[in-house]
Amino acid sequence: MTEYFGTNVEAIFGSMPERFKPDQVKDVDVTIGYDITGDGGGKWVVTIQQGTLKVEKISGDMPPCSVVVTANAETFVGGTLGKIDLATAMSAGKFKVNGDISIMTGIVPKAFKKFRIAGDDQKAEELISLKTATSIDQRFATGPHMGRWFKGLKEKKFYVSQCPSCGRTQVPPREVCAECVVRSDDFIEIGPKGTVANMDIVYYASPDPLTGKVRSTPYVTLYLWMDGSTPGECLSFDLNPKDTHRIKRGMRVRPVWNEIRTGGIDDLLYFEIDD
Repeated sequence: MTEYFGTNVEAIFGSMPERFKPDQVKDVDVTIGYDITGDGGGKWVVTIQQGTLKVEKISGDMPPCSVVVTANAETFVGGTLGKIDLATAMSAGKFKVNGDISIMTGIVPKAFKKFRIAGDDQKAEELISLKTATSIDQRFATGPHMGRWFKGLKEKKFYVSQCPSCGRTQVPPREVCAECVVRSDDFIEIGPKGTVANMDIVYYASPDPLTGKVRSTPYVTLYLWMDGSTPGECLSFDLNPKDTHRIKRGMRVRPVWNEIRTGGIDDLLYFEIDD
């Protein structure tokens, strides 16, 4: 069996039963297919069902699975050992995930202990963590334009600036029209509903630099043409997580407001599909 980084694909799948943590996946019911190509590759189906595990090497076509991982043997072994960055491998097309990617990012890490090469007992470097709360004793002024925007959110309204020369709206409001370069001190109300012009679906979230916490994925950021705004001027905001798998360009959405509003960004919780 061809080895990579001191081990092989068979060893990784063969160790799964002893690395399995059934108490972490008692309510999980998923089937994961692995199509490993190249020397030392093959096809495996891993079934996790109510705290039980079944690992089966197959031949022929891959059966229906919750998610299917496709990679060459070297990339698969290197990614498992942490020798190869899988995000980079995905960008290069060497590691593909078809199906519910949250299974690979959320369920699999919980279901299995980290794979280690037999005899490799080298002690890892101790991780030192210092927890502290960052406190900055200062006040941030919004100014008259963004102040009007946040005041509007408190009232469940969207106020934007309108250029006195070309009539263009700016969302959120700015003091100067970016096209005419004249002051825009006039305000109009737009929305509250809008149309989805585009969206970003995020599967790998970066940690918050202050707390270290990572946002639950996937999540969607919408780019909206608000009713009454100039075409092409988009408001960017979050989508309700429950609508993640239904959202499409051209859909109508409506805002969902916080019950307690203080004139801040948290007054607007997210947008949801306007069924």
